[in-house]
Amino acid sequence: MPSPTPSPVHDVVVVGARAAGAATALLLARLGHDVVVVDRTELPSDTISTHQLARTGMVALQRWGLLDEVIASGAPVIRQVTFHTIGDPGQPPKPPVTRAIKDKSGVDCLAAPRRWVLDTLVARAAQHAGATIRYGVTVNGVLRDRSGRVVGVRGYDERDQPVELRARFVVGADGLGSRVARSVGAERIADRGAPGAVLYAYYAGLPWPGIEFVTRTGSFAGVFPTHHGEAAIWVCLPSATALAARKGRSADAAFAALLERAAPELADRLRDAARTSPVRGMLRAPN
Repeated sequence: MPSPTPSPVHDVVVVGARAAGAATALLLARLGHDVVVVDRTELPSDTISTHQLARTGMVALQRWGLLDEVIASGAPVIRQVTFHTIGDPGQPPKPPVTRAIKDKSGVDCLAAPRRWVLDTLVARAAQHAGATIRYGVTVNGVLRDRSGRVVGVRGYDERDQPVELRARFVVGADGLGSRVARSVGAERIADRGAPGAVLYAYYAGLPWPGIEFVTRTGSFAGVFPTHHGEAAIWVCLPSATALAARKGRSADAAFAALLERAAPELADRLRDAARTSPVRGMLRAPN
């Protein structure tokens, strides 16, 4: 394999071009820093995520001048949240409670944009601010100087050619299984294992007036309205429960059974909807 072409020393190399990495690059580039972002996947592309933005995320987008673009992309403006609480067997269900989204910190709504939309918008804004984004680069380790300090990253591009990028600082925004974190031996501040599971799919054909949460002992489910008249329908529960439901069943059948168990009224409503995606998620998640 040929030696990589020597690169200049950048201020910052960010590994990961999705929401976290692109936002970091955007802010640093706006401060005048020389920033390079690398990602093995080219945007727009999707990733596993149920993607509802909390108010803090909405406020951040507003401050960065990106919230109007997110709404203009077709992400529904969400102005209410409904909470459903299902009692234990033998207990009557509690009436749902709906709350309006209050105007706070300059934001009076929520949104749940698809990740292929949100990530692309933030990455594009980072480029407009002066950051360089290199797609198709897979990072497999870090570069160190003689003292052991990290001074860049190494990897390869889509043609399997070696890549080295040197920088004063390296930011690992490369997700749950971060190669950067492993390469530097980053300390785990908290580790509760992976006892949870989350499964979700997209449905269309029904009105989605707002976000919905359904709580029940041992499960959590809900609705996040998103682009194209669809909603992400999701269910979270212990991994052991999800694995037992998956055994001997297809992902579709397991999801239907788990949703029926966690949110029977929602499952009943979905009989009049059309599922528009495969079932996705994780059966063992640190969540």
